[in-house]
Amino acid sequence: MDDSDLFGTAEPRPAWRALRAGPLSAVLEAGQLRDVRWHGVLVLRGLAYLLRDAGWGTLPVAVSGLDVEEAPGRFRVTYEAEARGPSGRLRFRMAIEGTAEGTLSCEAAARALTDFTTNRVGFVVLHPDAAAGLPLRVRHPDGSADDTAFPRLIAPHQPAFDIVGLSHAPAPGVTAELAFEGGVWEMEDQRNWSDASFKTYVRPLALPFPYVIPEGAEDRQAVRLRLAGVPGAVRAASARRPLAAAIPPLWLRVAPGALPEPPDLPLGRGLVLRLDRAGEAPRADALALAARRGLRVAVEAVLPLRDPEAEARALLAALAGHPVEALLLAARRDLQTRPTGLPDGEAPLADLVAAVRAGGFAGRVGTGAAAYFTELNRNPPPPADLAFFGVNPIVHAADEASVVETLEALPAILESARALLPGVPLWPGPLALPAFVNPYGPGLVETDGLTRTTLAARDPRHGALFGAAHLVGALAAVLPFSEAVAPLHLNGPGGIAGPGGAPLPLAFVLAEVAAAEGARGLEGPGPASLAWESGGRRAALLANLSDEPVEAPAGDDLLPGPGGWAGAEGPLGPYRVRRLRP
Repeated sequence: MDDSDLFGTAEPRPAWRALRAGPLSAVLEAGQLRDVRWHGVLVLRGLAYLLRDAGWGTLPVAVSGLDVEEAPGRFRVTYEAEARGPSGRLRFRMAIEGTAEGTLSCEAAARALTDFTTNRVGFVVLHPDAAAGLPLRVRHPDGSADDTAFPRLIAPHQPAFDIVGLSHAPAPGVTAELAFEGGVWEMEDQRNWSDASFKTYVRPLALPFPYVIPEGAEDRQAVRLRLAGVPGAVRAASARRPLAAAIPPLWLRVAPGALPEPPDLPLGRGLVLRLDRAGEAPRADALALAARRGLRVAVEAVLPLRDPEAEARALLAALAGHPVEALLLAARRDLQTRPTGLPDGEAPLADLVAAVRAGGFAGRVGTGAAAYFTELNRNPPPPADLAFFGVNPIVHAADEASVVETLEALPAILESARALLPGVPLWPGPLALPAFVNPYGPGLVETDGLTRTTLAARDPRHGALFGAAHLVGALAAVLPFSEAVAPLHLNGPGGIAGPGGAPLPLAFVLAEVAAAEGARGLEGPGPASLAWESGGRRAALLANLSDEPVEAPAGDDLLPGPGGWAGAEGPLGPYRVRRLRP
């Protein structure tokens, strides 16, 4: 089995190298640091110098002159890098040095070779999501300091501003002090976008963007970390996730474009049809498919909310005579991210809910965001019969390690949604790799379908074994918090079948979970696993979301292509899924 089976592409993965200076360790990947640890304790998820384009995409850079020196108790990395393209040209020099005494410094010196258009150029420091709730001291340029904490629930806006230093204890007995040089820094809670981190970055979002760095202008920045102490004997935190009392129903969304006959597999409870105009009729082909396959129908209506009563009348007229079980209402304004508050000339979503109910709709009415949890968190909808929002794991990074890390943030997203809307059942989705909307730029990134790219409409791994393993991990994380889940589209780039109609590997995962609806949830055999019992019979799905084989009970391994499952014993390979037999 080659990388194309696992990832859907032959695009090479970035090379990495382990760095160590006594108890200090890190991973060097593409010139950036990941997994910074002290005596084995994870202190920083990442420390990178990034160049953002005018749509918040990360610009590729060509690295040259990479030199890595390692000696007892010390490592040093230097290189040069250059970005060139429609944004212009910019070159920077990087120096990274770590010591066994617990110091780590990263220094960058940049120079614009032409006028350079960007939303941000500078260091990004990622604290792991495990820091949530820990005390935090924030130092400011005037010498003052605030004692606060990393947010436990996901902060809708920046939890810290005007930063020159941060101090916290990542583990009992260990202290970590960061100092920032060159600009004004602030922090955001990246769990909003399912990144498993808190991000501290240079140049506040309150300043205008995009902006131009003039030709010849120079910029210097540095991040310095000082670590001390030895972790005490602490009982490891449990990796167990809460169990679903019963496996909730799965729904599939219908994307624009052709709607071929889906694979002959269990598809879940129903279809979610999207309407973007109040008077738009639901797709006849989708309604006919639902009737043929015995599927229920929900409608997501994304409306401008300029005249809620008129929009409700037109919507209900278009739905008249159709078997709509639930109506999911969202404001079009949330398709572009925005601060908290209501734009001028627009009505609150509650007015549309009231108008729909007054108009006699007899089904369930849901409210939410037709984009990501971020938009719901910043502008919570009014409580209704249910709440919905999507999640996408490639908003900020598209490499395998970062995508897998996003699964850690999903429980925090669902818990935060529960806190925003107490007692309101949650319908999260989509959860797949391809992005379905870009609220942060002019549109989704179009690629050849073979490239790992942030906010891309197509992701090669969606149709490969990695996509199936990711789906197992995502469902394991969200099912315990959800009344229903709409994880995938039926068709389109986030669909369950390939161009010829053959089921993708993740379609077989979907079918197993859909067929288990109502079964009693059990503890799975690993952190990325689902298990259930029905009629005295037990079943489970286990995903290996790592680069190394893992020990696993005998069962059926998921195959690339249309074949489904095949019997297997022994270790479960990287990014593979195994179905455990009853």
